[in-house]
Amino acid sequence: MDKYKDIFTRILNERIDDEQGLGIPTGDGSDEFAQTLGNPDNASEFEVEGNPEGTGEISQAIQGVEQAKKWIAQIDEFANFINGSDGNSLHSQIAKLDKENTILSGLLNQQHKTLIKIAASLRQINEDLKGAINTVDNKVQSVKATTSNTV
Repeated sequence: MDKYKDIFTRILNERIDDEQGLGIPTGDGSDEFAQTLGNPDNASEFEVEGNPEGTGEISQAIQGVEQAKKWIAQIDEFANFINGSDGNSLHSQIAKLDKENTILSGLLNQQHKTLIKIAASLRQINEDLKGAINTVDNKVQSVKATTSNTV
């Protein structure tokens, strides 16, 4: 980091003040730019060391995918609780309790569409999360392949 600090300080010191003292450099700046490029023979200074999978964005992406998979399982469980195909769903239970001449009479008719919408919305969220996971997985695999080819 000190190398870049030294370069930056040198460039700042080389700038000359214009008539108003604003510190605007003269010329087209190509000399200053060339000085910041460094020595092409030292390209190894910019090599990434260590395991790129365990650091940075890849690690965060993998952690995010794992968290999203947990959410998908929980959302799926809740969607099945609301309107699953087995007889234990909330929708099925309300249907069993919805008898004429009872306090719950007509409850299913009132809430039928709402229960179906909630379950459908939850399942749509799951599909969106699954799509996002696939996208992230593809990007991670691409980065892994790129880094393994360059190492």
